[in-house]
Amino acid sequence: MIQILSEFERRTEYKVLKELTEFISISINELKNGKLIIPGFVLIKMTEDNLDELNKWLDNRNNHLIIVPSWIEMDLGKILKSFEEIIYDDIPVNYNVKTMVKDKLFEQDGNVFGANYRKNTGAGLVTVVTLPLLDYKLFHLQDKFKVILNNLLSLSEIVVEKALTKENIVLDPIHINLIILKAAGIELDIDLKGKMFKYFYINISKTIIESKLNELKVDQFILNDKLTDKANKVIKENRLKSFIDVVNRKEVSHDGWN
Repeated sequence: MIQILSEFERRTEYKVLKELTEFISISINELKNGKLIIPGFVLIKMTEDNLDELNKWLDNRNNHLIIVPSWIEMDLGKILKSFEEIIYDDIPVNYNVKTMVKDKLFEQDGNVFGANYRKNTGAGLVTVVTLPLLDYKLFHLQDKFKVILNNLLSLSEIVVEKALTKENIVLDPIHINLIILKAAGIELDIDLKGKMFKYFYINISKTIIESKLNELKVDQFILNDKLTDKANKVIKENRLKSFIDVVNRKEVSHDGWN
C-alpha cells in the first residue's frame, strides 16, 4: 500500500505523483503498514507530534519511507551564479547525498543521488532520493520517472528463511533487480553493470553487482542458469511481474521490434 500524508496532499509533488502511481491519502495519526512517500521539505513542516508518529511507524521493519525532493523551495541556480546542475542520465539534479552507508542507489562521478537507511534489523526502511521525480517542470521525463519510482517502491527488503541453517538472508534491491532481469530473459553474464543502468537507472560498480549475483547462486535463487522455485516465490509474493513486463517491453523497443 502506497500512502501520502493528507496533511500535505495539496502540494504540487503529490499532483505529479498521481500521474506516476496510485496511492491513498491518510492522516499521519492513521498510517497503516506499507509505503509512505513524502517530499523532503515536508519534514521541516511537521510538528514534533507528527515526527514522533512517523518515527513510531518506522519502528516496524515492514514499513518503507521514501523521501524525494523538493528539499528546499528555492532555485539555487538563480541565487548563486557559480551553482551548476549535475546531469544524471538526462535528469538535472540539484542535490546529492553525503553518506557512509554502503547501500547507495544512484551514483555518478563520485556523486550519490540515493541511499537506503535502516536503523536496525527490526526497523523500517528509509530511502532518500535527490532525483527530482515529482518536479512538474520535468514532466517530459515521466516515463523514465515511472520506472525509477517503481524500482524504489520495490526496495523493501525481503527476508527469506534458509531451510537448512534456519538463518535469515536479506534480499536487497540489487538482488531483486537481478531476479527481475533473469525472469525477463536478460543475459546476466555480459555487461551486467550496463544492463543495471539501462533497465533500472542504477549506476553501481561491477564488483558489487557480480557479488550480488554470486550470492543469488550460492543461496540457490539461481541454479543451473535458471530461476528456482525459491526465486519464483519471491516474484509472486512481491508482485514483480509488472516490473518484469517493463523490462521485456524496453528490451523489445531497444532491439527495434516495437
